[in-house]
Amino acid sequence: MRGLMLFLFITQYSLVSGQYYYTDLIGLQQTQKNYEIIRKNRIKLISGTGIDAEGNVTILSRTEIPTDGKKITRTLSENNSIKELVYQFYELGRLKKTTIKKPGTETIIEYQYNPNGLLTTLISITKDSASGSSISELHQWEYSSGGTPKKMIKKTSGMDSVTIEFQTDSAGLVLEETWIKKDKKIETYYFYYNSENRISDIVRYNTTAQKLLPDFVFEYNENGQLIKMIQIGLNGRNITHWNYSYYPNGLREKEIAKDRNKSLIISTQYQFEKH
Repeated sequence: MRGLMLFLFITQYSLVSGQYYYTDLIGLQQTQKNYEIIRKNRIKLISGTGIDAEGNVTILSRTEIPTDGKKITRTLSENNSIKELVYQFYELGRLKKTTIKKPGTETIIEYQYNPNGLLTTLISITKDSASGSSISELHQWEYSSGGTPKKMIKKTSGMDSVTIEFQTDSAGLVLEETWIKKDKKIETYYFYYNSENRISDIVRYNTTAQKLLPDFVFEYNENGQLIKMIQIGLNGRNITHWNYSYYPNGLREKEIAKDRNKSLIISTQYQFEKH
């Protein structure tokens, strides 16, 4: 839950399974937009305070942005214990590398782009400090002449590669994401859009329910900012409702997570300091 919260707020670094179009491309686009807003507003420090349903401060985050914006450092603490350190490295205003340190593991993600600024390669290596083992994952993206995603090859150490193919409409919107392994389709995601061509639903076939069910549902304000998200997991039994608000300058002010019964899980307030 908390990893997703941070993913939506400032950065895309989590290689979660599912919807690679959303996690790789849309997530990276949002990261870029957030970075540009931070730089435009000359932000040097972001402080986040997460309060649970009992009114206790359980999560604290601290993000430091240097004057040149080349290395962003974030510390995430939970119940007075550091749970995560994240370092983002930027070159020419674009994210090139992310390092994530958690107790016992370290993940390094590197990004490569084509001349048009589209992601072409994502390389992730996760090392386990206890065992000394590591897992690598490579995403190789291909695009049409118009710049819409056409295919992505995922290669994971010790596993068969997976080909992810995309179907788009005449406007270039991705409608389907299909995973193929050993010439067999293993998963398909369907993307739906609102009248402004922003993703409203990400859906896939649920074998237990034997019907299409959403994984995510999104709602935006008049400025195109995400204000509501429903995240659905575990065959529809685990549902998290997210609500987001923003300051007039575009920076996120607050995010609230509630469970399927709309009971509070955590409410996080953000504050900013300028250079």
